[in-house]
Formats: sequence, C-alpha cells, structure tokens
Amino acid sequence: MRKILLLLLFIALTSCKLSNYTASEGNRNAVPEDSTDPANIPKTGTSMALTNPLTSPGSVATPTITVSGVTSGQTVKLYTDSSCSHSVGIATATSGSVQIITSALSFGSYLFYTNSTKDNKISACSIAQLSYIYQLQKYSVKVKWSANREKNVNSLLGGYTVYYGTTPFFNTNNASSIDVPSTATEVAPTSTTITNLNAGTYYVKIQAYYKTYKSAYTTEASIVVP
Repeated sequence: MRKILLLLLFIALTSCKLSNYTASEGNRNAVPEDSTDPANIPKTGTSMALTNPLTSPGSVATPTITVSGVTSGQTVKLYTDSSCSHSVGIATATSGSVQIITSALSFGSYLFYTNSTKDNKISACSIAQLSYIYQLQKYSVKVKWSANREKNVNSLLGGYTVYYGTTPFFNTNNASSIDVPSTATEVAPTSTTITNLNAGTYYVKIQAYYKTYKSAYTTEASIVVP
C-alpha cells in the first residue's frame, strides 16, 4: 500500500513539472508584436490643403485643414513645428482624409505638420507641410466725386488728389493720398479705388489741382468699411 501511494505522488509531481514546463515553453515560443514593424505603424498624412479659407493669406483665425493619405480610425493631429510637439488641432479619420479645425491662431505665418496615432502607436511627423498666413482682412472702397469743369484741371497737368484718414478733420499733410491725374480727355477721372483698408471708419476729402495750384477741399465724407 505504501509503494502505491509513493508511486501516485511521484506521478502527480511529474505532471506538475511537465505542466509548468509546457507553459514556460509556450511563453518562450510566443512572438510579441513588433511596434517598429511598418505594418503596425499608423499612416502619416501624405498631403494637406486649406478648406476654409481656400487661400492664404486669410483672415480666418481657426482655419480648416484637410489631411489626406490616412486610414479610418486613426487619430490625426496638426502641429505648427516639424518635430510635432505643439498640437493645434485633432480629429478622428473615418475615411482616407479628415478635416481638422485648428485652435485660434495669432496673426502671423504658419507651417503645419501632421502625424497619426492608433492602438497606442504613433506615426512619424509628416514631411508634407502646409503654409498659412493669418492676417486682418483687407478691403477696397471705390470713391466717386463731381467733376471740376475748369479747363486747367482737365488738362495734362491737372487732376485730383484724394486724401483719406481714420480721424475726422484730419490734416492732409499727414494723411494717405491717391493722385488721380487728368488723361487729357474731355474731363479728368472722377473716381478712384482706395485699397488695402482694414475694417473701420475712414474720412475722405478731395482737392483739384493744376500744376502747383490747388482748389479748396471738398466737404469731408465718411466711409464705413466694410
């Protein structure tokens, strides 16, 4: 009876060792996922394009940028540096492209870069980059006035000077101005376009001239832009 018990105990111990060994062998033979394998790394966006606004420079503080060349399920980020450390936008792709609205930008010039993450794996920072200049929107205003019928004003040495400023009753010596010379037609031009204006109120007055002779100013008019 004692021999039988010892034999059973020996068999049990052998089974335990065999079981442990088998488990250990299984762990040694398992192949861990290689996070550096290109097949396991998310795709970096291959191109970027402005969606809103469509062109640069633009006056949109939070531009929308389309990143293409990604795959569905990836989390795609935008950055303003080539090392992809300063994130300014994020979205999850549901197709081969994704639109990202940036956080509010300060006035200036930017180069955007992108990378992607999925399943805790991150792609390299993109080589593709997108340039955007954020600035105040500029406006143009066409100004018209009644013609001065004096012959000299409408001669080759005559014309008008259009003065404009941002304060009422401004001093024309310090003001911006546009020269509108006569073209020797029947009358000198009676309109011009003031460009590159910011939003706000402007004041305009016009003076006719011939050589060094100048007329009185017109009544000052105000223009609200836009």
